[in-house]
Amino acid sequence: MAEDDNDELWAGAFPMWKKRVLVTQWAGQAWDELCHNFDFAAAARKIGMLMTIDGTNDDLIRIDGVKRYTFTDAC
Repeated sequence: MAEDDNDELWAGAFPMWKKRVLVTQWAGQAWDELCHNFDFAAAARKIGMLMTIDGTNDDLIRIDGVKRYTFTDAC
């Protein structure tokens, strides 16, 4: 928003649909940057909450306040 004269347009003549498009683009750019620079798996592993789809390393999961738990595919 700080680029060029966007702040003046935002407060003045910018139509609402352009504001929505611009905010959506900013959110997308921010999400891309976050996903590119942040290791979600490492963060989840560090706090003991990494769950993998194939069940590997389930023994590393630590749920605060729960002493015994198991994971199962049974319904």
